Amino acid sequence: MKKSILFSVKLVVIAFLSSLFLSCDKEEDSPVLIGDVNDFKYLDASAFDKWVYFSFEKGDIVEVENHETDLSWDLGFHRSEIRTNGGTSGRGQGGVLKMETTDWNTVTEVPENATFSLDEEVELTGYPTMQEKTVQSYSTVFKWVNVIPPMDPPTYVITEDIFIVRSANGNYAKIQVYDRYNAKNEGGYVSFKYQYNKDGGKKFVE
Repeated sequence: MKKSILFSVKLVVIAFLSSLFLSCDKEEDSPVLIGDVNDFKYLDASAFDKWVYFSFEKGDIVEVENHETDLSWDLGFHRSEIRTNGGTSGRGQGGVLKMETTDWNTVTEVPENATFSLDEEVELTGYPTMQEKTVQSYSTVFKWVNVIPPMDPPTYVITEDIFIVRSANGNYAKIQVYDRYNAKNEGGYVSFKYQYNKDGGKKFVE
């Protein structure tokens, strides 16, 4: 009887130690992230007559008086349009690179010899209440939602594409926009996850 109990105890100990070794192996195999993956919900970009600005460094919305000269912002949001702090939108080093995938984990670094697209001036249509000039500057590459006919009412389809953004100060962030509705199912509220490499490196995992 005692031998049987001792044998059972040994089996339990062996099983426990095995599980520890397996968990250690899994931890060693898991990629080490460079920078945290953050989730920003319900950024209010619903207004037709203004842009809302976001800073990767602060991880939050920032107040901007003149987007063309202000270096505190990295992304600007207006409904479905997004601008970066570069090109015709700002005097920063901003730009965007569209990755040909929707799989977050497959984008592990900025591709070698990558060419980042800069913002350009585009004539906005369908926004009659805008107080700013009709010609707006934003990224035509950073297209994260498609509008599907019929237009009344429109149907919005999130692309779920992964983008790499070069920030105003030249650092890199990986970003995926995944929703345009808030908790009340109101449109124009952008939710996205991002991983910001504040040290300026081009890798998102070690």
